This record gives sequence, C-alpha cells and structure tokens, in this order.
Amino acid sequence: MSRKVNDKFSDWNYYHKAVVVVMGSMFAWVAAWAVLVYDGAFPLTHERVLSYEAKTIWPWLVEDENRSRWTAELVDLSAFDGEAGEIGAARLLFWRRGSSRWHAVEHVTSSLSGRFVETVQKSDYDRRTFKIELVPEGICQTKVIINETIRPEAYKDRFWFFRYRAEREERLEVSLSALDGWIKNTAEPCNPAG
Repeated sequence: MSRKVNDKFSDWNYYHKAVVVVMGSMFAWVAAWAVLVYDGAFPLTHERVLSYEAKTIWPWLVEDENRSRWTAELVDLSAFDGEAGEIGAARLLFWRRGSSRWHAVEHVTSSLSGRFVETVQKSDYDRRTFKIELVPEGICQTKVIINETIRPEAYKDRFWFFRYRAEREERLEVSLSALDGWIKNTAEPCNPAG
C-alpha cells in the first residue's frame, strides 16, 4: 500500500513561473529607472506662509550677508559680480553637509525685485536650478515657495537619488523654518492696520 505525500505546493511549475515573473518585474523596474535617470533631474518644492509682507522678506532672500544665515548647509558666500539678486550676478557658494564640503558657482538667471529670483548653481557634484518666489496671500501674509531642481553629475548619484531625496527635502524645510525665525527676531511685526 502506497501512501500519498501531502505536498503543499503540488504544482512546482507555478512556483517557477512566479519566480520568473518576480525577477522579470524587478529587472524591468531597474531598467526603466536606469533609463529615466540617465539624463534626469529631480525637482523639490517646499512652501510656507509667513506673517510678513514681501518687502520685509525679500532682503533675506537675496542679500549676501543674510543668505548663509537661513539657508541650510550654506556656510558662506563670496560675491564675484553684480548686485545681489540682479540678473547676471555671480556668487561663489561654500556648502557643508556633515563632513563633506564643496563649493558652487551661482549665476542669477532671472529676477523680479520683491517677487522672485532664479539661479543656476554649478559644482563638481551637481547642477541646481534654484527659484524662490514670494506670493502675497493678503495683508501681512506672504507665501514663500522654494523650487529646487537637482541634477547630480555622476550617473550613480542620479540612479540612487531616491535614497537621498528625503534629506534634500528636509534641507528646504529647515531653511524655511530658519528664514521665518530670523525674520521674527529682526523685523518689526507686520501691522495690518497700516
């Protein structure tokens, strides 16, 4: 008398097909990601409404002595050419993240005094487009919008950027918090009555 073994996975053919499907989908995902990031850049956006008028916030965004106070990871900057915030102005920016230090050359590509400034920053590690926009939301209310697009120079850094994205976004959030704190400590409170 023969006993039939109770096999929980009686059709091993299904098992092999499932393994092939999983491995194939992983390979397809990696290949798709590799193609997407080949010449890609990564946009980051953060915004916050501050209880000040745009004219109070603007000097903190563009003036050389103020930028390193509120911009996270920016240690110092040096003026090359042009007035702060003006189209064509150039600055040398000194950055630090943990024990890493680097510098970038920044050029202002577009600007509307009191409303927005857009720059391009080039370093050995990445190329960034950085735009800060002020949108009045009402009396004594201004929305500060920061858009940053980062394109790492090394392909491996573009491929693995998703691992560092949260850290880069946190830097923008910390910067907006610091900007709010510096303005609160140095500017007169906004008076809606005029």
